[in-house]
This record gives sequence, C-alpha cells and structure tokens, in this order.
Amino acid sequence: MSPIFCDKLGDFVMTLLSMMKLIAHTIQAAVTAGALVVGGVWSYWLFVQNRQRYPRAGIVHRITHRHIGNDKLLLHVGVTVSNLGNVLLSLIALETRVQQVLPLPDDVLEAIDKGQDPVPEGKTEVAWPLIASHKSKLQKGECEVEPGESQDIHHDFILPGDVEVVEVYTYVMNEQKRRRELAWELTTLYDLSEPEDAPSHINRSQSNDQEASRETKKAKT
Repeated sequence: MSPIFCDKLGDFVMTLLSMMKLIAHTIQAAVTAGALVVGGVWSYWLFVQNRQRYPRAGIVHRITHRHIGNDKLLLHVGVTVSNLGNVLLSLIALETRVQQVLPLPDDVLEAIDKGQDPVPEGKTEVAWPLIASHKSKLQKGECEVEPGESQDIHHDFILPGDVEVVEVYTYVMNEQKRRRELAWELTTLYDLSEPEDAPSHINRSQSNDQEASRETKKAKT
C-alpha cells in the first residue's frame, strides 16, 4: 500500500469522523430543543390553562356558643383558611359577620305575611340585619399560608340573649394578581337554641376553580 493512498485514507477517515461528530452535535441540539419545546408546552398547560399560578383556598367554620348572663350570648367562630393550591396564599383582608335570622326582622316578617319574596330583586339572599362584625386589613406578608398548610382565625361576638338563629358570613381576600381580586367566602346558618355542650357546628367551603375569583359586592356593603 503506497504512502499516498495511506494519506488519502487517513484524510477520509478524519473527515468521516468530523462529519459523524457534527451529526451527533446536531442530533443533541435537536433533542435539547425538543425538550425545551415539550417543557414549554407543559408549563403552558400547567400554569396557564390550569392556572396553577393562582392560589386556591378552602374555608371552614367551627361555631359554638355559651350563655354568659345578663341576657347575653357568647358566639365563638373559628375560621380555618387552608391553602389547597401550589402557590403561596397571601391574605390582605379578613371579615366575619353575624346577621340575625330569628326572630325574624319586622320587614321580612311583613313581606312573608303579604306573600311577597323577602329576597330583594336581583339578589339571592335576604338582607338579614347585621348584629356584629369583625374586619381586618392586613399588610402584605402579615398572613401567609404555604401550600398544604392552614391558618386559624378566631372571633368572639357578644350577642343579645333573645337571638335564636344567626347567619355567619366570612370573607377572605388574597393579594391582587394582575389586577384581579382573588377572594373566597363562606356562609353558615347557626342555631343558638342548640345545647351549649353540642359538638361544634362545622361548615366548609373549598374552591374548585384554581383561580377562585369571586365577586366582592357582599363584602363591601
């Protein structure tokens, strides 16, 4: 085998190896690009379509009462706010209201006696009279709930002793996300004629929508 042939063969082999290395780099780059595309699509579906960037919350009421003399009642409302999503829940507003249902207010009783609907037109609930409320405005970062954790808020209300049934309403608001108000609310009817040693009345509300954007008209009235 002549030296010239050997040189040409060596050059061919080197060229072939270079081409194979280039092809390997090209394939690797294509695989990396494909992985980035797949990751981008997955992120889009996870964070945009499924809205995982928005918080999800659940609210639980635990209500008890005691007669404390002087024709007064102590109503204790425990509110548990749970983070059901995958992002931080940062609360900036809390409110719990107690409204009288029984004895019926005069205007509601009058409407019922006349065969009228006591629910105002365009509304879905009776405007029960407010007898007590607690409202708190929180600074950003003051009340944060990590995913999978919960925060308890406790309220004590002193009510007239003749109140028989109340409606307890809780509203919690998360910090705004892109100018969207994210809030959750829960309403519970509670019978004050039940024995004082009865188990706590528990009612819960869990947001099924991961965005959980709610109207806030009721909370602002």
